[in-house]
Amino acid sequence: MENKDVVAVFDADDTLWMNEGQYSQAVCRFFDYLYQALRNRVPTRGYLSERFQKIDGELFGTWGVKRGRLAKSMVRLYYEVLGWAKWRYGVNLHDKRDERFIREIGDLPFDYELLDWLPEAKALLEKLKKAGWKLCLLTSYDNKVFPKRAKYMGLKEFFHPENTLAVEYKKTKEDFIAVSGWSPQSDKNQKWVAVGNADSDILPALDISENWYGVRVPHGSSSKYCEDKDSGKYTDCPYPYFMPPPLVHPRALDLRSLSDFPKAMELIRPAG
Repeated sequence: MENKDVVAVFDADDTLWMNEGQYSQAVCRFFDYLYQALRNRVPTRGYLSERFQKIDGELFGTWGVKRGRLAKSMVRLYYEVLGWAKWRYGVNLHDKRDERFIREIGDLPFDYELLDWLPEAKALLEKLKKAGWKLCLLTSYDNKVFPKRAKYMGLKEFFHPENTLAVEYKKTKEDFIAVSGWSPQSDKNQKWVAVGNADSDILPALDISENWYGVRVPHGSSSKYCEDKDSGKYTDCPYPYFMPPPLVHPRALDLRSLSDFPKAMELIRPAG
């Protein structure tokens, strides 16, 4: 993969390491705790899940991915369930200790010391760095927590601080330009590629110019910023019900794993 004139902008969560599980596990723990703390005077899980997604989705507008949004969503649903239980059973089940513990559950996704690099991700970055690629990192994450997380994960080994950017809202093409140093002049001599797990990690970059390409290793996410367009089902995966829809774009490619990244070179460097 000797291409010294290629710039790659990598996503972090669920691309270089897996973070989605921390969010989903926190929500599962929250629901489980509700059933324990409120002694089963709780609506069915399906109603809880639907209402939680509604509340959390609305908070994305003002909170983005900042720390505290998930906990706030949980506490808001907790109070709604308390109101329902009082109406349904005529009992007041509020307990300050429950609320305090729920906030702790909502903070679990920011325990970055539980994260581990995907071996194939680290191996790929080592190869690309050796080949002379310019490596950039663009991630959606809380700006106050990111410096500590970046140090803990050792991002400086692969990404220069000038080419590392954390944004608290949905990624834009301006974010890709800022982190990569793209300009119309440099675009004439270089290839640019966005690498991530969701459409939102790829599509904004493809709007910059025809010299931008996308490589997606699809992984579902509960983030409202990672809702992929419904463009069909996977036909080469035996478990398509665990996969987001394929990304269909002439300058983008879906891969099973980052270990398959060499296949992307045919897209970035087409024959002839």
